[in-house]
Amino acid sequence: MTLLQSQTSRHLSWHATALVVMLAVGAWVRFHDIGGPSLWMDEIWSIEIASGRDHAHDQLPTGILMTRQRDLTSLAGSPPWWRVWSARSDYTYPPLYPLLLRWWMDLFGNGAAAVRSLSAVFGLAAIAVMFDVCRWLHGRRTAFLAAGMMALAVAQVDVAQEARSYALLILLALGCCDLVVRIQALGPAPRRLVLLAIFTSATFLTHYLSLGVLAVLVLYALVKLRGSQRRRTLSAFAVGAALTALLWAVPFYHQVRDFPTGTPNFLREAVPYHKEYTLRRVVGLPGEFLLGEIDAERIFRSPSPSDRVLTGILLAAAVFTLVLPFLRLFHRRDLLIWSAWLLGTIGVVAAVDLTHGTTLSGYIRYTILASPAVYAVIASFRWPARPLLRDGVALVVLAWVAITAVQRLHQPAPPKEDWRQLAAALDANASRDDLVVYFNEDPWVAPGTWYMCLRYYLPESNRAWLLLRSRPDAALLRQLQSRDHLWLIGLYPAADGPELLPGWRPAGPELRTTAGAICLMVPSRRGG
Repeated sequence: MTLLQSQTSRHLSWHATALVVMLAVGAWVRFHDIGGPSLWMDEIWSIEIASGRDHAHDQLPTGILMTRQRDLTSLAGSPPWWRVWSARSDYTYPPLYPLLLRWWMDLFGNGAAAVRSLSAVFGLAAIAVMFDVCRWLHGRRTAFLAAGMMALAVAQVDVAQEARSYALLILLALGCCDLVVRIQALGPAPRRLVLLAIFTSATFLTHYLSLGVLAVLVLYALVKLRGSQRRRTLSAFAVGAALTALLWAVPFYHQVRDFPTGTPNFLREAVPYHKEYTLRRVVGLPGEFLLGEIDAERIFRSPSPSDRVLTGILLAAAVFTLVLPFLRLFHRRDLLIWSAWLLGTIGVVAAVDLTHGTTLSGYIRYTILASPAVYAVIASFRWPARPLLRDGVALVVLAWVAITAVQRLHQPAPPKEDWRQLAAALDANASRDDLVVYFNEDPWVAPGTWYMCLRYYLPESNRAWLLLRSRPDAALLRQLQSRDHLWLIGLYPAADGPELLPGWRPAGPELRTTAGAICLMVPSRRGG
């Protein structure tokens, strides 16, 4: 072996070791207490879909007293796995993630740690793919810094600890990017073209928000590739699109046809300063990708000194990652793909918000696909003519991200909705023969949502139950009057109860949780 070969071998060995260590650290922060917090509604919904029952909680009968429980998330007696793909409903997401989750659940069960572990695995794989993309575009030094940010960023840890499709979406979109970059560097080998077609189809079949990134990659191939490279790469994208149409055109048509009209309440923002608020949310996104979800609107309005400092940091991060890359394109052509990536993710979401009065940019899950571009832009920054400070910005950001990740391990964020706590409150206070009434009048959230989530945490419950969207008819009210009491579950059951159930009143205070509240109701004719 020559001296050059020996040095190359040592370099490769060191790089491989460093990457393994990085992945080990990423695994540590992702799997730490992964099953600890309660599953939130969308995660339990993912389990329901993966069990092959479609969105059965939306189709449960309302206004009918039920004495038998219905399993919505259990694998026992669930439909076969292919029903996950063939289900036709107004479920708003493509089928790939639920299908993979079903196979995972068949192996490891549907407990919180089990279902979330699949996303953690996807998140770890995304770190390795991120390293490879940046290695080809910017070199190994930048690749380690970008992958390090991705391994430790709280936002990445959060999506890797949720039974949702976003970790898979990031992995597949980066996979498409990696294949395009490899084709650019190594040529359009048949295996790369086949994989690109498969990854293109899989990315779209994971989430519809991927369309912006896929369009960006097609445009990048048009601009950067030449001759047969360009033709074959565009053909691979076309084959991926055709494969997607073959597999999902009919169900997609049914989804579009049956999709409810209007905007969900939680996404509406009918205020005169909507454009200003949207800008604030967009400015806060790079900081969120590094440090986790923050209330950017509150921080920008806050007069406190600490929030003013954070406001300055968020503004600097936004300029650094959302503006500077476009200004540097003339000298740094390797940033073209990330600049376009930001337009295809944050740009698309912001445009929808501005034109439709929505607040998509306020929920990190709708823009998390932009996060790899932010990490790559920060990692690729170089101080000109300052060798000792060349990677100073990236190293400072990486250190800050690492500190934040360690803090999160010791002070985990509270669950979005603590359904386990609500289930425990019901089980501790209601007897097995009591009636439980679930109420929600929001057209976008069926009362069956309450039933589904509590049934997941109370699989042995045999209590009678009733779903209501509005006041029941006279016959049902007479049927309820035969009972001494009932338990009403909803957002504000003590306030809604007397109007919803004429002749009934709260018998005590609500037991409130982040997932809702429970209140004991008794007939009004009773004293005390």
